[in-house]
Parts: sequence; C-alpha cells; structure tokens
Amino acid sequence: MSKIISKKLLGSVLTSTGKSVSISAATRTTNGVRTDAAAESMKEALEAAIEKNERVIPQGTAEICTR
Repeated sequence: MSKIISKKLLGSVLTSTGKSVSISAATRTTNGVRTDAAAESMKEALEAAIEKNERVIPQGTAEICTR
C-alpha cells in the first residue's frame, strides 16, 4: 500500500451522531502525484461514501483521507 506524503483538506462531514470528521485526498503518495483539482473533484464521492458507510467508521475517527 502506498504511503501518503501530502494531502489536500477537502472539508468536513457531520456524522449522524454529531461528530465532525475531516475529509482529505492524497496529492502525493509513494506511488504518484494528484493535482489539487483532481483531489477536489473527489470530494462529493467521498462525502457520499462516508454517509453510506458511516456504521463502519471507527469511533473517534478524526479524519478520512482517500488515496
């Protein structure tokens, strides 16, 4: 699995339990580079995935970063 070297903060989502979770996208990993625009384009899909799968997010999670 690649390691995240840098990332772009995309915002945050509020879970059904009222917790705020930061969301971000990797812009540089050990496997490659993604532009900020490409990272930003992932925001809606990441928000939807979190909403759909909220029950599997470990309690206490502060940030979710997509590679």
